[in-house]
Parts: sequence; C-alpha cells; structure tokens
Amino acid sequence: MAKILVADDNKDILILMRDYLEDLGHEIKCEMDGLQAGIKAKEWRPQLLVTDIQMPNFYGTTAVISLQEDPSTAEIPIIFISAVAPATVDKMLEAIRSKVKHPDRIRFVPKPIDFKLLNQYLEELLKP
Repeated sequence: MAKILVADDNKDILILMRDYLEDLGHEIKCEMDGLQAGIKAKEWRPQLLVTDIQMPNFYGTTAVISLQEDPSTAEIPIIFISAVAPATVDKMLEAIRSKVKHPDRIRFVPKPIDFKLLNQYLEELLKP
C-alpha cells in the first residue's frame, strides 16, 4: 500500500489516524508539528500527507506550501484535517491552491473525521 505521513498536534487524533490507516494496510509515520512534518516529508517522501491546519511551529498550510515549492516533494498530495470553521477553511484552501503547482491534489476533511469522506479522498489521491 502507500506511505502516508500524518501530522497533528492532538495525540489522540494522531493515534486514531495512524491506527486507522495502518488497518487499511498503509505504512504510516507521524509528526506532531508542521515543521517536523515538512522535514519528515522531505526525508521520507510519502505518497500522501494528511495534516492538521493549526499546529505548533508551522501551520500545516505553511508546511504544504514549503513542500510544493520543492521539486522533490511538489507531487505529494495533501489531505487537510481540521476543526477550523468551514468559511475559514475555504479561504485558506483558496489561498493555498493559488500558490501551489497541483491545486487539484488538495482535499479537506473536517473534524470530527468523516471516515467515508477520508476513504473517498484516499482512493482519489492514491490511485496509480
């Protein structure tokens, strides 16, 4: 299956996502802040990044823009997960999509996590 990097500063969400994705057969690495997620993504080269938006050091959005600017990580698709208000998320995603090479490879799942939606996005973003 796929190599997936999960980043969230909430340990319970991180464990939930890790266990869920491992149960689906994916190889998972986890980070608890945006800066470390960006570093780990550049080292490990996951096939997908699942990240919270608001985290210590770097927001997930900042990490994503940094990854998209680097040719070696620009192809990594992104699923944001967040409890941020939908109107705020829409504005953030619009701003991010205007700055990245592959805006069509960015998705959003609200917290509490909608696993049906998450599965749909996993299928879309990880298809060969």
